[in-house]
Amino acid sequence: MNKFKTTILLLTAMVSVLPFTGCGDSNNSSSEISISYVENENLGKNKHEADLGASVTVDTTTFTVHNVIDVNKTTEDGSKYIYIKYTIQNSSDKNFKVDNLNNFYVEVNGQQYKNDVRATLYAKQSINDYVELESVPANGEITNYVGFVVPEGTSSVTCGYYVTSGSVTDKQNAIVCEVSSSDWIQPPEGMIK
Repeated sequence: MNKFKTTILLLTAMVSVLPFTGCGDSNNSSSEISISYVENENLGKNKHEADLGASVTVDTTTFTVHNVIDVNKTTEDGSKYIYIKYTIQNSSDKNFKVDNLNNFYVEVNGQQYKNDVRATLYAKQSINDYVELESVPANGEITNYVGFVVPEGTSSVTCGYYVTSGSVTDKQNAIVCEVSSSDWIQPPEGMIK
């Protein structure tokens, strides 16, 4: 156990020192260094509201929430698995990266929930046509599912998608769609394996 603690401390020290060591051209000015995160106050600051089934376009990205699907699966504590069926269209001439963890969320009573690994595992095993999305092709579109685990008794979710077509770290624009639980559907025929 002592070796483990020592290794962790050593790795932490190395990571702490990295920002102060140079690996490239010493002539780079600080203005050329790119920032790889989004400041919290800018995260989703531009909200673009959508209705269920309606498309919203931001720059070269068009996003549509087709359905919120209750697959009748719960966790041990009674939380519910739900899946958002969506389409993303890319009208640019470049592929752009998209992933479940960084681009999607749902909000319930002011609390944000990210894609849940349990929902992803269930989707891989049980949902037909589910794919691990890495990017949306240039001038193309993707229709897929993203899963969440929400508290028991959730009466409404706001589905959110951070538009990151220009830069994976630019999450200032968010397309949001509020869906009442009365509008959630059961899995359509052929969805579940």
